[in-house]
Amino acid sequence: MNIFVGPVLIDYPYVYELDGAKLYCNKPDPTSVSGTCDGELDYDDGFNTIRCTKCGKTFKAIELEKKIKDNEIIVDD
Repeated sequence: MNIFVGPVLIDYPYVYELDGAKLYCNKPDPTSVSGTCDGELDYDDGFNTIRCTKCGKTFKAIELEKKIKDNEIIVDD
């Protein structure tokens, strides 16, 4: 039996509970009634970034966690 001994890289992703709710973009938009973009946030095709489907603004998962806790991102159940 061959045993390989050497460095191993393990990438553990961060996990944030979202409860299946939809998230909406908070990018300022003076042409909208609410004053913000309000586009839905979703992962890109490669699941690398979270992006607004309307304006294209990108978000990091850790940014969303803080913004949700501080009520800076709209969460619609």
